[in-house]
Amino acid sequence: MKRLLGTKVSDAMERSELFSFFCLEPVPELHDLRTKKLGFKPTGEVFRDFTTLFCLLDEKDKIESMELIIKRSFIDDPVQGIFAADLAKSFLYGVIGRENASSISALAAEIESRAVTTRPLLVVSNNSWTDTKNETPSPGYRAFKGETNQDQISAGSYILKLRNIDLDGVHGLSMHLEKVDRGWFKRIFNLFTFLAGGI
Repeated sequence: MKRLLGTKVSDAMERSELFSFFCLEPVPELHDLRTKKLGFKPTGEVFRDFTTLFCLLDEKDKIESMELIIKRSFIDDPVQGIFAADLAKSFLYGVIGRENASSISALAAEIESRAVTTRPLLVVSNNSWTDTKNETPSPGYRAFKGETNQDQISAGSYILKLRNIDLDGVHGLSMHLEKVDRGWFKRIFNLFTFLAGGI
């Protein structure tokens, strides 16, 4: 599956790596059927309390936007934080596809390359991996780490908003991704051009 935005939620649950690898299941208590907003959590007890995924559907039950919420304690944990980073980068790649929206994909790669843990890991070589540890962190990554309150990345028709939020007294991170219809910008621009030409 190339990307989740624009995909039927039923197909995403069955075929996407994000849903299958992280064992995301629907949580009826989190659903808002009035706005067609569905909530998902990992089935694993270890991570279930730390993260929530929301999908907003259109009238055809296709995913219009997605929001991943991760508790700050999960991201900052010296042992488990690497799994939070893995979830975040998989979310970014999964929603837009690895080959799309380079600046958002670049943030996913940066989150992946900067992830550390105190637990010994077996690392498999990946020629596409880029070491960014000696480079200055991007604004998006600084928001991910909680060093700044928020950041926004626009890439083509995609917009990613990162916000550090309060979850009933608990610090968390919201990563909201949507595809924006740029057609109305063009229509308004053409209208103004037409009116200006007639003056």
